[in-house]
Formats: sequence, C-alpha cells, structure tokens
Amino acid sequence: MLLTIALLAVVLFLVYSFYHNSYTYWARKGVPHERPFPLIGNMMGIGSKYHFRDINQRIYDKFKGKAPFAGMFMFFKRTAMITDLDLIKQVLIKDFNHFQDRGLFNNTRDDPLTGHLLTLEGDEWRSMRQKLTLFEKPRHTMLVQSFIFTNAKLAKKLRMKALRDDLTEFFMSAVKNTVDYRLKNGIKRNDFMDQLIELRADDQEAAKRGQGIDLSQGLTLEQMAAQAFVFFLAGFETSSSTMAFCLYELALQPDIQQRVREEIEGTLKGGEITYDALAEMTYLDQVLAETLRKHPIIPQLLRETNQSYKVPNTELIIEKGTTVLIPIHNIHHDADLYPEPERFDPSRFDPEEVKARHPFSYLPFGDGPRNCIGLRFGKMQAKIGIVSLLQRFKFGVSKSTEVPLTLDTRSPTLSSKYGVHLKVERI
Repeated sequence: MLLTIALLAVVLFLVYSFYHNSYTYWARKGVPHERPFPLIGNMMGIGSKYHFRDINQRIYDKFKGKAPFAGMFMFFKRTAMITDLDLIKQVLIKDFNHFQDRGLFNNTRDDPLTGHLLTLEGDEWRSMRQKLTLFEKPRHTMLVQSFIFTNAKLAKKLRMKALRDDLTEFFMSAVKNTVDYRLKNGIKRNDFMDQLIELRADDQEAAKRGQGIDLSQGLTLEQMAAQAFVFFLAGFETSSSTMAFCLYELALQPDIQQRVREEIEGTLKGGEITYDALAEMTYLDQVLAETLRKHPIIPQLLRETNQSYKVPNTELIIEKGTTVLIPIHNIHHDADLYPEPERFDPSRFDPEEVKARHPFSYLPFGDGPRNCIGLRFGKMQAKIGIVSLLQRFKFGVSKSTEVPLTLDTRSPTLSSKYGVHLKVERI
C-alpha cells in the first residue's frame, strides 16, 4: 500500500513538473504571453464557444505592439504568434529556410492521404512542390481534429489518423481505377489527373534511361492520391466558400453587385467567358480581394522553426521546434491597417490604396516559397463562378439571411455554421 502511494506521488510529481516546465516556458524567456491552462494551454473553448480566429483575436489585441511576437500554447505546443508585419516578411520570405515546414500532421504509413503538399516537410515537400509547380499556371480553363492539427508529431507517434479508413480506401480506389482506365484506353483529358500520370511516367522513363531516379521516391500511387485528395478538397472548400461569402456581401450591397454585373456585361458583350475576358474584370478582382480580406478561408498560417532563430533587432530567440502562427484573419481585421474592418469596401484594393499599405497586411494565400500552390487556379475558379451566376441571377437578402453570419467553431477553416441563405431572382 505504501509503495503504491509512493509510486503515485512520484508520477504526480513528474506530471506536475512536466506541465510546470512546459507552461512556464514563455515566462522564463521574458516573452509577453497569456497564462495557459493545464492540458489545453490557451485553447479554452475551441470548437465549442470559440473559433481559432476568436482565440487569436484575443491574444493579438492584447499583445500587438508590445513585442514582435506573443507567446501562447496550442494545447501542449508552444507557439509564437507573430504580430509584427516586418517579422512576418522575414518568416515567410527572407529567412524561409528557418521556417519551411508547417508542422502539420502527416502519417503516410497509416494514413497515406495525409502525404500531400500541405503537410510534407523538408526535401519531400521541396521535391513534390517542384513537380506540381506547373499546376500554378492557368492550364485548367475546361476536436480530435484540433489535437492532431496542433500536436502533429505526437499524433504521428501514437499512430493516429486524420482520415477514416473508408474515406482513404474510397479515394485510393477512385484514383487507381481512374489511372488504370486512362492508361488502358489511352485517354487524355488535359486535366489534373493527366498531369499526375505524366509525372509518374516521366519518373519511370528517366529511371529506365539510367538517370539515377529512385522510383521508390518518385510519384507513387499513394502520392498521386494524396495530391489529388488535397487539390479536390481545396478546390471545393476554398472556392465555394469564397463565392458564398462574396455573394453574401453583394446581396447586402446591391450597388456594388450592380457595378460588378455591369463590368461583366461590358467585358463579355454577350460572348463566352474566356481567360482574357476574366483578366479584364478589374473591379471583380477588387471585390474578390475584399471578400478574402474580410473572410479569409484559412484564418491562420502555421510554420515550425527547424533551427533556432534570433529575431532581428531584438534579443529574442524563437527556439527550434516552436510553432509560429501568423494570424491572417486578425491582421485583415486590424483597424490600423483597414479602417472600419467590418465594412465591405472593394475600394480598399484600388492600386493606390494597395501601394500605401504594408505588403504583408494581406495574406489570404500566404506568401513566399510555401504559399498556396493553387492561388491562380482558386481565384480563376471563383471568378468564373461569380461571373456565371451574376450574368443570370440577382442576389438579395431573405428572411433567413443571417447578419452577421455565425461561424462554425468546429471547422479549422472559415465557414458559416448555418450556411449562407440568400434570395435569388432570375434576371
């Protein structure tokens, strides 16, 4: 009995020491920070009462201007929230080599669809990014989750999965069947899947020619499925949400909606939607930019420090293994950068206005070598959708329209909890 009590006391002491040592980290470093709670850090209410953007807003407002970054904890994970725009530039571009990884969950052994461009690290990411860079070009004109998200390395060691087995099996089967069918029947459709097939074929041909390519590190079927999976998700989630938020704002401001419609009609003149015509719609570009300013689908960027980093012009050190958080939504809603931030105003993106602002005050797609690879594709898809709809329909407020919208606190992206309900009339 005494031995059991003694062992329990030792265990409790070790647990206490671990948490005390972990959660006093920022205090010991002299970094402004918010006091964390045991087990949850600064994530109290995440997924129930609060969204990521709400927690970030509280910390951003409290510490902006007091230091280049503030300390916080995403559950157990020490995190540096960057509040200084010049430091954001250093992290994303100038000193990118210190921050090239996102620190997100990937476990390709047990969860092959997590081995995609968003989560890959180091040389694996660099190799895949080079292979997929061609997708940036507009060729395509025809709360377990919260834990995994913020504690990726621990989740991987525990052999946890982010995706259900049936989802993985379905997507792997769909990709394999598509590849097999196209190769067997000689079908080419000049689409995303064709490009993945071509990359795999290029690796195989290069290996046959003795160019020293290790096919085990090439584009495997699992890698093809993972890239297809994340592009599929990104294509639906970001573009559809952007269009929904855009139509919502246009419904609230019919004068802006009519101006966009007039630009569309004046540009197309009854003709078809083409890449060149879309490029001429500069006011629509401003409307979409303001939509993504007010409603950035990804509310924060994450990076992980792969080597200790001294913050320029300070004595502060961001140590290796620290998560770096860039609060996109909160920067976009900073009244010092965007007066009356809750007001929807496309004129914020007049060329003169853009030049007058800090270049890192607008980051809906990130920036630097690890920015969103589908930036151009996503913007093009959203523009085509908005143009097609505004040509045929007028959007207004209905009895079911929420003003303001309620966010889904369970979603890591920015999305409406109850959907976007509008009155739609055919023109």
